[in-house]
Amino acid sequence: MNFSVEKEKMERAIFVIDKLSEGVDPYTGEIFGDEHILNNPKVVRCLKYAEEVLKETLRTPARSGNNRDLLPFSITEDEINSIEYSETPVNITHICKMLNAVAKVEEKGMRKLTAVAVNDALAEMGVVKITSFNNKRKTILSEDYKNGYGISEKEAIYNGVKAVSIVYDKEGQKFVVDHLNEILEYID
Repeated sequence: MNFSVEKEKMERAIFVIDKLSEGVDPYTGEIFGDEHILNNPKVVRCLKYAEEVLKETLRTPARSGNNRDLLPFSITEDEINSIEYSETPVNITHICKMLNAVAKVEEKGMRKLTAVAVNDALAEMGVVKITSFNNKRKTILSEDYKNGYGISEKEAIYNGVKAVSIVYDKEGQKFVVDHLNEILEYID
């Protein structure tokens, strides 16, 4: 995504939203009548909110989702030593949230670790396998890691459908952290 192109689109959207919230057609200058939906106070408030969100996004591009403007994820040894591991098994999303919080990614303007990226790296390392089931991405545990390492598969029922997820007990969480540098090598 080219941020300068996106910036232009956002600036144009701000202009259009501003005019609409004023009850004016942004393309013709026509003023809408009092009964027009765009003169409804609730609609005007929604438009003004959307306009402010876009303005804030322009003011802080690093938080707009444009990862090229963010620093790569990094974590110090002191931050690693401060990690409080969960006593109960957790999924990779929880581990990523924990690492992002400890590394203070938002404060430092870094890219967040995501479960998809970490699972892809773990797949490259042979820990998990990425498959597809009913056109949905599915992560399963590799045979070599089924006995030990603190990583296991847990069956659960979600919305009446049986599903298997990979969970990491305290040992498994430490496994991910101990291999974090290797995982980061696979994440661009």
